[in-house]
Amino acid sequence: ILPKYGQIDLAYRIQSQLPQPLAAKWAIGDLAGIKSMPKATFVNKPLLQPKILREVDFVEGQMKTSNGLIYLRLDRSRPLRIQVRVPIKTNLFLPVSDLTKATVMANKARLWMGGSPQPGPAGVKIIELAQGGILVELLRGKYDF
Repeated sequence: ILPKYGQIDLAYRIQSQLPQPLAAKWAIGDLAGIKSMPKATFVNKPLLQPKILREVDFVEGQMKTSNGLIYLRLDRSRPLRIQVRVPIKTNLFLPVSDLTKATVMANKARLWMGGSPQPGPAGVKIIELAQGGILVELLRGKYDF
């Protein structure tokens, strides 16, 4: 319940003290951020929304769906790297602290630079700018951000 109210740091501190099976399940849903979109959106599309914590350098998670396996890997080594494999059209929230200064690469092509969208690679489309990041739509495939 803590992540639901924005307390992901506190939730992590508590979960890190639990036995591995419980902590692993929590990591997939809340740290890796692999979830289904709410049914009210009329589209049963997965949403990937990884969380960035100072205490966690690496998160890896996967979820089996009726359309195939969704995989997300987040590595905080410099620069931040997010790798994704999706079997169907999926939304991904890319955490970006300052959109005016950030450069976001997707499969070695610029997606965002200095406050402006860039053409980006095929299969990646910016849907919305939000506080703290960029929401993108991914077509089926493998992506490296």
